[in-house]
Amino acid sequence: MQWNRELKATVHVYMLQDGIWHMHTSATTQLSILILRRSIILLVGHMIYMAASLSSILVLDLASSSFFRIELPGGLTYNNGDIALSRANDSGVYVIHLKNLQLCIWLHIGVNGSVGDWLLVNTICLRDI
Repeated sequence: MQWNRELKATVHVYMLQDGIWHMHTSATTQLSILILRRSIILLVGHMIYMAASLSSILVLDLASSSFFRIELPGGLTYNNGDIALSRANDSGVYVIHLKNLQLCIWLHIGVNGSVGDWLLVNTICLRDI
């Protein structure tokens, strides 16, 4: 992902076909806030999830070459690598959040980007392990 001073982010997606890299799609979106220096990027089905801002995930739908944003659950914000993204089969994404010695695992099960699409799957106290 590339971004400029006007807070426009561009993603170029390439696909390897017959031993040659071809551009599959390219999309640009306007960001409203500064993005993280090191983003987390995850491909799930036809969606690319990018942890690119402090409180949301930027999603590129490869089928439509369009962006949408999913707010993080429960008021979470990225803070020095305390959040990870993981695939949930081919239909969603997990957010794994570590705070102190508590690990919370959230599942995003919808596509419309509302906070209500998050489900708290598990909370693990690492002190008890």
